[in-house]
Amino acid sequence: QEQETDAGEITRDGQLSGKWLPTARDATGSEKITPGDRSQTRTRTINGDEVTEYLLVVDPDPQKRITGDLLENVYKQAGEFRTSVGFQFNVQGGRLFHALTSRHQPRQGANYRNRLAIVLNEEIHSAPTINAVIGATGQIDGNFTEEEIDELVAVLSAGQLPCRVTFQTSVKIVNQPE
Repeated sequence: QEQETDAGEITRDGQLSGKWLPTARDATGSEKITPGDRSQTRTRTINGDEVTEYLLVVDPDPQKRITGDLLENVYKQAGEFRTSVGFQFNVQGGRLFHALTSRHQPRQGANYRNRLAIVLNEEIHSAPTINAVIGATGQIDGNFTEEEIDELVAVLSAGQLPCRVTFQTSVKIVNQPE
């Protein structure tokens, strides 16, 4: 039986299985993430502001959750067409990330791709599309400005500090058509 707490956490049989989280806002106050066609969203008023929240799937096993303390390195890198964000996990993080992206990789014939939420301080800062299975090293490509690249590197690097970044899947919930 599913239950939702006041904090927006959804539990099933006493285990966390989902969570409603807002998107972070940029310097102009605009939400950083926009809903995809298959996004599960809701709008709430928080401190007088209308906020879009996204429903994220959370692995019920805390040992399988990927947090920023598993990251060893985050850096800017030259991509094929533009600058991207590179990252490297430690051995445990690489194993967990490989398992996660294997479960949610693009499927033949599917007309969508799963996205992965990058969460810092209970806000979604980015939701890149999972394009392939990724292990210990990978990159986040996108149509980013240099400022957005710098911010994403900073957000991911913050995961190595006491405030933690969490990677949460948004399977069948925050999806983007191809």
